[in-house]
Amino acid sequence: MKIRTQLIISTVVFGLVLLIIAVSVVVTDQQLDHLNRQEQIASTLAQEANDLSYLSTEYLLYREDLQRTRWESVYTSFSSDLSEIDPQTPEQQALVTNIQGNQNRLKEIFDNVVPVYTTSPGSPDPAADPALGVLWSRMAVQTQGMGADATQLARIIHQETGQLELASNLLVFALMGTFAAYLFTSYFLFYRRTLVAIESLQTGARIIGSGNLDYAIVETADDEIGELSRSFNRMTADLKGITASKADLEREVAERKRAEETLVRRTDDLIRLNRDLESAHREANLYLDILTHDIGNTENVSNLYTELLIDTMDGEAAGYVEKLRRSITKSIEILGTVSKIRRIHHGLPEIRAVELDAVIREEAGHYPDSSIRYEGAPYLVRADDLLPEIFANLIGNAVKHGGPDAAITVRTEEENGFVRVTVEDTGPGVPDEEKEAIFHRYEQKKRGVGEGLGLYLVQILVERYGGRIWVEDRVPGHPEEGAAFRFTLEKA
Repeated sequence: MKIRTQLIISTVVFGLVLLIIAVSVVVTDQQLDHLNRQEQIASTLAQEANDLSYLSTEYLLYREDLQRTRWESVYTSFSSDLSEIDPQTPEQQALVTNIQGNQNRLKEIFDNVVPVYTTSPGSPDPAADPALGVLWSRMAVQTQGMGADATQLARIIHQETGQLELASNLLVFALMGTFAAYLFTSYFLFYRRTLVAIESLQTGARIIGSGNLDYAIVETADDEIGELSRSFNRMTADLKGITASKADLEREVAERKRAEETLVRRTDDLIRLNRDLESAHREANLYLDILTHDIGNTENVSNLYTELLIDTMDGEAAGYVEKLRRSITKSIEILGTVSKIRRIHHGLPEIRAVELDAVIREEAGHYPDSSIRYEGAPYLVRADDLLPEIFANLIGNAVKHGGPDAAITVRTEEENGFVRVTVEDTGPGVPDEEKEAIFHRYEQKKRGVGEGLGLYLVQILVERYGGRIWVEDRVPGHPEEGAAFRFTLEKA
């Protein structure tokens, strides 16, 4: 099968699978929103049933019109909320039917009580009137039944919500796994296979060009690379049959021309194949953008639910939930850093004059509880809107790793057409053997910088602006006295 055909088939198959899973995620999220609303309504019904029980007792005891008016208002609200319940299972339908029956019976009993209380003042104690005592008991039974059924309905809907959330998470993982499988398949079936075949062709061409006409290139497959290999072998066989006669030489020249034309056609095929591979690469980046966006949205929703969950728990469980919330928050920060790095690599910088003084003051203002001293003057530097990320990472790392008593100093000074910026702290410092490694991706060293992306982002931004960055000891020769991160920016 042709490489191009395999590429098209795999792209279409994986694209359809990704689309189906993505649509499933969206539908599941909509169902979750609906269930959450239903659970909220059921909880409200349980509360309103309790309110009706309380107001019924109040009215029977004191027989005031205010209690009756409040009872009728709560009853109307209860009826409105109950009409919004959308039962999805026979069990839910049965509970809703029970609630409606108890509601109707409660209304009928209350309507029977009101005329009696209105026309006959009677005793302030319903127990003194056996008939009213029975009505009072019946109203209590109805409201208790309504409250119990509403509570049971809320519990059932909550369980369904948990199961649907689990299904949503599984769909997200399936989406990630499918995309990873697509990348893995594309690399091993197309990129790696094509590169190995082209390398074999290059090796064969060098051997044949050196004069070894007995060498034959291995024809591995019936695709574009295989056809090119057969063309090389035919050309080698033609060269081997060259004779000294003019007729043979002319025939050989003609054969060479035909072989060259074939080679040109095969080269054109390789160029087209390369364009197809580039198109697949762009499509893979598109899927990566979509996947990053969906993960970001899912993590934001997970973070929101975690914050809500913290308020409902205490003790050791609350500690575990808080750790989960911090992990989700850190994951969101890493996604943001990755997005910025991809933006830097894929877009042209819009360099312009930026007020360095304003950027530093704004970023330092994000840490009002830290001891940050700024020593500098207004400068205009060549940068773009990502310049604050440099100070956010450096000052944030100093605050995070320096401890509550660390003193942080930000200093700017002019130096040969550049502005040299220093961010130093009195924290644990950076050992000499780690002063270069901490700017590399995924280097987890003593100061634990951003899971390996924070200082890497700082470095590529500084180099993007035409400067350089390095780290020194705040006190030369004493790393334990704190670190001093220095970098340069071009003056505008």
